[in-house]
Parts: sequence; C-alpha cells; structure tokens
Amino acid sequence: MPRRMLMVINKIASDVEAFATLNEKVAGQINLLSLNATIEAARAGEAGRGFTVVASEVKNLASQASKNSLNFRQTVLGRIEKGREITDALVKDLEGTRLTDIAYNTVQLMSRTLYERMLDVRMWGSGLSFCDALTSMNPLAIDRAQKKMISMHRMTKIYTNILLIDNNGTVISCSNPQVYPSVVGAQVGAERWFRDAYRSQTTDDFTSEDVHASSFHNNLPLICFAAPVRERGEVYGKPLGVFAAFLDWPEQKRVLFTNEICFSADEWRRTRVLILDRQLRVIAASDNRELFTNYPLDITLGSRGSYGNEHNQIIAFARATGYMGYEGMGWYGVVEQNQELFHESDLMSL
Repeated sequence: MPRRMLMVINKIASDVEAFATLNEKVAGQINLLSLNATIEAARAGEAGRGFTVVASEVKNLASQASKNSLNFRQTVLGRIEKGREITDALVKDLEGTRLTDIAYNTVQLMSRTLYERMLDVRMWGSGLSFCDALTSMNPLAIDRAQKKMISMHRMTKIYTNILLIDNNGTVISCSNPQVYPSVVGAQVGAERWFRDAYRSQTTDDFTSEDVHASSFHNNLPLICFAAPVRERGEVYGKPLGVFAAFLDWPEQKRVLFTNEICFSADEWRRTRVLILDRQLRVIAASDNRELFTNYPLDITLGSRGSYGNEHNQIIAFARATGYMGYEGMGWYGVVEQNQELFHESDLMSL
C-alpha cells in the first residue's frame, strides 16, 4: 500500500506539472494576443484608444496569470516533492523492516533446527548400546547398535546417514547400509569433526561441520553433527569413539522454502530467499541458483539491515543469533526483492 501511495503522489506531481505548463502556455498566448491588440489599436488612432486600455489590462492579467502559474508550480510541486521523499522513505523503511524480519525468522528457524540436531547427537552418543559396541567390538553388540541406529533413522527421517566410529576413526556401523554400503569400514579419522568430537572433554560437548560435499555420501551437501561416545556413557568417561549424524540438507532447505516462508504468489515472483554461511557463501537459495558461490552482501550495516542495489532491488539480511544458548553457525538469512512497479492503469483500482 505505501508504494501505491507513492505512485499516486507521482501521478499528482505529473498532472500538476502538465496543468502548470498548460497555464503558462495559455498566459503566453494571451500576452501575445494583447500585444497584437495594442498594435492594431495604435493603427486605428483615436478610434482605437479605448481598446488600447483593454489590451493593456489583458496584458497585465496575462502577466499575473503567468506569475501565479510559476508560483503554483514552485510551491505545490515543491510540497509534493517533499511528500514524495517522505513517502519513499516510508516505503523503504516498511518494506525493509518487514523483509529483514523475514530474513531473521528464516535463518533463526534453521538455528533452532540445528540446535535440535545438536541435542540428538549429544543424547544418542551417550547411549549404552553404542558404548557396549565400542567397548567390546563384539559382532552381536555392533549388530544391536546398528539396529538401534536404523530405528533412529527411520523415526527421524531427516538424516542421510548416522555413523558409529571407533577410536581409530573406522566406521563400524551406519544407519543406511543399503544406500551407502561402502561407508562401513571407511576411515574418517582425518575429518575435523571426528578429531574435535573425540578430543572433547565431556558427553555434553559436540562438534559440527557446515554444509559440505560429503565424500562418504556421494558428495551430497550435508551437515555433520558429531559427539563423543564415552565409557559407560558417563560425563567424564574415557572416550571410546564418536557418534555422527549427517543432516539431509537438500531436504531441509526444500521444506524451509516450501512451508515456512509466507509470501504471496505475486511476491514470490519477484523475491528470492537465501541462506549464507559465515563466509557469505550461498548454501541455500529458493531458486537453487549460485549455490556455493560467494554473495556480495553489504554487512557494514551490522548484523541486520536492508539497502537498495543498482538492480532496483531491496536486499534485507539478518545474522542468526543462535537458540537456547546454542550459538549456531554464524549463518545469514537474505531476502532479495525486486521493487513493485505500478502503471497508470493501476490507479483505477485504488
């Protein structure tokens, strides 16, 4: 609605400009007519003397009309321009604030999702069946652990795979062996998420790796959460290995863009929503374009804000603030929106 107000003000300014120009043109024609009348009256001599007075008065009126038209143009158009500036600022403020809130809510929703996944691995990693499997390395114990992992996978439906890894970095079991049969036996000891999780101090600790192409899962873009498995599941128990879960990122972002962001069909046609990692790399986009490329986000405004760019777009962004004490991954939510354009025919609907 504010943008329609701006359109109405622009139309009024255009009409005033046209009428003022027409009035000035008419005043000029009257002035020329009075000049011609004065000349003809002079030619008529004594008989035209009375008409000379009339012509002079017409000239004065034309001059006054021209001055009034000029004053009208300067005064009214000046006020309209001021109103246009105020309305334009209002439009940018309202649209920018709304889109910034949407950007924040989008990335914050993902922070909550990541927090919940962090709780998953911390809780699951302390399970006694996993402790038993890593302590004994008995095939029956490993089989029981795998059945539990398969059950977790089936119930949550949000992970691509779940791994149980011994202290040498060897995967001894996984939740999705039918799809990824080569994962069991793979060496992951060199992975940062494994090293950080294994070296952590308590069962409350965990680590994560941002969206990346997982070489153990056909290079799918996944997020890894890992937590230590400790002897008898005790908080400060001896580390036995690592429990890791790989979040199905393509599905997570599909659900986010499909179900969680409220734009009308018209707004979606001119809007793009993105999530950037802490390096400002595009890790999700509502149109799936430019994934894993760097985004030119102007973060000089701080952790959130909005600005216009050279493409007549509003760029709104917000950095995640974490959730329930979980700091998150430093992601940004971004909304790109082409500014709404109206035509003169749209005035009929106002």
